[in-house]
Amino acid sequence: MPRKTPNYSKLILSIVMFIFCGVAIWGVYLVQSFSNSSAEYCASMFGALLTFVAAPTAVAIGFYAWKAKAENAIKLAKDMKEADIDAEVQKEVLDKND
Repeated sequence: MPRKTPNYSKLILSIVMFIFCGVAIWGVYLVQSFSNSSAEYCASMFGALLTFVAAPTAVAIGFYAWKAKAENAIKLAKDMKEADIDAEVQKEVLDKND
């Protein structure tokens, strides 16, 4: 039985998403607790906080999607080769994925 290798990209993506959700919840709490003093100021601070955290989150999601697409294309090409599918058909299928 082959040993499973750890999937670090899923782990990193999970950590980034967890941090994003935590900061969002914390930001909502801050807006609620300080809304009596200056609601406009708190809302703009919350927007800046989410933007600061959302940028790395978007990069992590984009990287993970790109990596998954590349891995799936490799698996698809390998499966087609094992099934003895014509190389021209393989090229057409892989070109559609790009």
